[in-house]
Order: sequence, then structure tokens, then C-alpha cells
Amino acid sequence: MTKMQKKQLVINESVRYLDNALEILKTKAKPTFISYEDKKYVRMAGHTAYLGILYAINETGLVNLKKGQRPDVKDYIAVLAKENGKMKDYFNACYQVFHIDAGYDGFADKRKFPEYIKDAKILIEWAANKAAA
Repeated sequence: MTKMQKKQLVINESVRYLDNALEILKTKAKPTFISYEDKKYVRMAGHTAYLGILYAINETGLVNLKKGQRPDVKDYIAVLAKENGKMKDYFNACYQVFHIDAGYDGFADKRKFPEYIKDAKILIEWAANKAAA
């Protein structure tokens, strides 16, 4: 697989997660004026979006874990802080919105969630470039 193919594979798969998250919100979470009614689907969408980001970062090979060890958010933050502080900031913002606010609390601001999807895509693009390097 060429570097360009690897990059495109990482982007396509990660963005697929983000697209699925938006689709869940649109079709199942019962949008209201500002938020969504059905917390179950908001949680599902939040975790799905977060997994898309993790997939991209994992493909870089930067997060080194011992066999059988599960990654912790601190592992991702440490690696991103070392590699690129701006990407660490994108990650922290997406972690808060997708994983904590939506994934655990079941809250997603209808106006802000798509903005964080854009931030996630910037992070994914960066990770795909790293994975293909």
C-alpha cells in the first residue's frame, strides 16, 4: 500500500465514523430547536464521533501500549502534546464535546456539534498524514 493509499484509507474510515454520528443525530435523536430529545442516540452519536478520532490517531502508531493495555485519554493527550500542541487542543475539545458531553451526558448542542465535526476532520487529516509518513 502506498503512502497516499494509506492516508486516504485512514481519512475515509475516520470520516465514515463522523458521518455516521451526524446521521444518527439527524435521523434518530429527535432534534429540537437547540438540542436533541433522545439521549440514547445522542450518546451513540457522541461515542461514534469520538471513535473516529481515536481510529485516526491509532493509525499513526504514535500511541505505544504494552500488550493487552487499553489506551487512556491521558496517553493520547501526552502523545499529541509532544507531537503537535494545536492538535492536542483539537483533541481536547472533541474529547469534551463528543465523549463527555454527548457520550456520557447525552447532550449535544445542535449548533455546535457540526463545528466540532470540522475540528475532528482537521485532526483526522493531520493523523492521516502522520500515518502515511
